[in-house]
Parts: sequence; structure tokens; C-alpha cells
Amino acid sequence: MTLKPVSLQGKCGVAGEELQFNPGLMAAFKAEYRVTAGADATVEPAVATQLRDLGSLVDDGVDTMTLHTKEGFRMFMGRRRDPAGHYNDAIPGGKRVASSLKALWALTRNNNPYADWALLRADHRIPELRRALDRQAQLFSAELKKRADKGLSFGILKSREPKVLELGFRSPYGYVIAELIVEFDYYVRVVKTLGRKALPDLLALSRADFLPGADANAQKRAAAVTGIFGAVPAGIYAGHQISRHSQRRISISDTEKAMLERVAADIAAIESERGGAGVTRCRVSLTSKESIMPNVFRGKGNLADTPILKHVAVNGADEVVAEMRVFFDDYAYDQANDEYQQVGGFWMSVSLWGQRGEDAARLLRRGARVQVEGVLKQFLYLPDGASDKVPGFQVTADDVTLCLGRVAGVEYKPKRELAESHTSGHYRF
Repeated sequence: MTLKPVSLQGKCGVAGEELQFNPGLMAAFKAEYRVTAGADATVEPAVATQLRDLGSLVDDGVDTMTLHTKEGFRMFMGRRRDPAGHYNDAIPGGKRVASSLKALWALTRNNNPYADWALLRADHRIPELRRALDRQAQLFSAELKKRADKGLSFGILKSREPKVLELGFRSPYGYVIAELIVEFDYYVRVVKTLGRKALPDLLALSRADFLPGADANAQKRAAAVTGIFGAVPAGIYAGHQISRHSQRRISISDTEKAMLERVAADIAAIESERGGAGVTRCRVSLTSKESIMPNVFRGKGNLADTPILKHVAVNGADEVVAEMRVFFDDYAYDQANDEYQQVGGFWMSVSLWGQRGEDAARLLRRGARVQVEGVLKQFLYLPDGASDKVPGFQVTADDVTLCLGRVAGVEYKPKRELAESHTSGHYRF
């Protein structure tokens, strides 16, 4: 028998050259290698043999997931169809999804191509969701870090009584779903931390926050959410695109509908500008009388306060203007209570120039119900604390007339005084 030369140094100190020509030594060396499981020469044989007695891994512990938010817990347990009819659509929870993925995982043993296809889609979609949640959480965490860099540190909110859930999954996909739920739960915690401690109350955000005449808190909400998520797509803002199960109120007035369309158009224009030039350019200023998109406006509402009369220099001439804020409300008939109830509305800044403005400042007062007719003009402005300009609207009125529902009487002037002042009389409320 011919052996190939080897350069191995045996554990017993025998040279490799001797092993070439001594089959007995080679056999002994192989036996010793098997007994010691190939351990280094420094390891005692009694220790090396314990490798064979080492037991296999067992799963005798309890895998748990700790959740702090109701949103995260609901994502885990899902929701069945409500027999009372309040919730007509069931929501599959994380545990049910994990069970479905486990069934598909088992079917792959049968060489089922559709099971492979479904799992492949899950392999792509679940990491996408986790990355999206992680990106948003990082954005919010960056907001917290900005404040920490300035010396103001916020702790992430957590539950007084977090719930620890035993998982017991029997497939790798169960743990993938658990990781997704934990990511979502943490994301909700960060969002609520910002909402409570650092950002305006975003839970109150509505489309009305983007409308002209919105109050300071609404402007802050609009600026904050735009800065974090970017401008909402115009079709979604206007209501052309809507979630299948959205609970948004669809019954809106024609005035509100027109306003949403105009703001949506402006959002689209702003996004177009940003895409082309990388920056937002303000084409008109807040005080400019030029308009990007003039539209006829007509609406009824109540004055927030007595009109303020101002004198403004226009092309070297002294002009007078009455400025006022009007809440244009919307009412709908409530069959249950057999009455009309307010269901919406929006604030709008209104300016009335010239003699009619002087008359309005003299005759109108807070709470008066008026009808406004004029031109809706659009501008871009920078809310406090925002980095980007947002659209705003105001009405340059042709006329502001008093609605007679609350008028107790009318006192007319003589014709001569009427001609001199161009007023129709003195109203008493």
C-alpha cells in the first residue's frame, strides 16, 4: 500500500514522515483524533469527550413582547366584525397574520409555488414597513435631539402598566411580525411624546388648518406637519382621493368645497415649484394687493370683532381700508333633533376699501352677521416657527352688507346727508 506524503505533526509527537510508512501509527493517530474530537493537544481527553455529551438547544424559555400603547396592542390583537354594526370591517391582527404566514411557510414543504410567491411578497413588504416606521421615528427623534442640543431633554413616553405578551410563535415569520409591531408601538410613543411636549397638538389637525384665516395654533399645526411629512398631495387634500374606510365628513358647503379646491391647487403649484427649482418662491407678499389666483367669493358669516379702520399709502395717495375677520359657517339639518346645527366653517380675513370701508367700521360691530361679496386672493406667508411658506387667502370685498336677522331697527338719514356720505342709514342692533 502506498501512502501520500503528509506534513501533519501527530499529537503523540510522531513526525509526519514516520506516519507515511507506518500504517499502525496512522491508525492509532486516527483513533486518537476521533476520541478527542480533534481537540488541541493542550485539551485533556476527558474534557474533550464532553463535547459528545453536550445536549442540543431547547426552547424552554418564554418569548415575550412588551407594548406601551393601545395602538400597538390593537395592531397585535386585531378587531373582529362588530355585531352591533359600529365597525363593519374586520382588521386582522399581528397574531393572525403570523399564523397565516406560518401556514404558508408549511406549504412550501410541498413545493407549492404560490406559497413561495406569497412569502416572497411578505419578505419584501414587511421590511419596507419597518424601514418606513424607522424613518419616521428617526425624523421625530431628530426633533427631540434638536431640543436636547439646546439643553431641553424629553423622555420618551411609556405606559404606567405596559403589557407583556407571551409570543409562542412556531415559525420565523411570527417573530418578524412581532418586530414590526414593536417598531410601530415605539413610533406611536415618539409621536405622542412630540405631540405632548414639543409639537403643536397634531391630533386636532384638519383641512381647515390650511385655510385662510386659520388661528395661530392651526397655522402651527399646518407648518409642523408640512415640515415633517411634506405637503399633502393635492388630490387627497381636495378629497378627490380618499381611503375606502375614511370617516371624513363628505357633506360640505359649496364655499368649503371651492376653498379646498383652491388650496389643493396651490399645494400642487408649490410642489411643482419645489421640484423645478428646489426652493419655494413667494410670488406675492402678505400686504400685496396682487393676487396669484383671483376668484369670485360670496359668503355669509359673523364678525369676530369690530372692523379696524386703517390708512394706507397706495401710489402716493392716502387710502382707507377696513380690516375684519369673518367666520363663514355651515349648517345642516339634524333629523334626530329636528333642528339645524353647525357642522363646519372657516375663518377668513376681509378687507373693504374706501367709503364703504369707513361705513363698515362705523356701523358694524362684533358678532354682526354679514354677507361678503368680492374677490378671493391668494398669498404665501411664513408662519411663526416654520421654514417654508404656506398658502393663505383673504377677500378683497366689493361690498359687505348687513344681514337683517338681528337688526332691531333702521334709522335713515335725510337725502342730502345720504348723498354726502353715500351711506344708507344708521342701524340699531
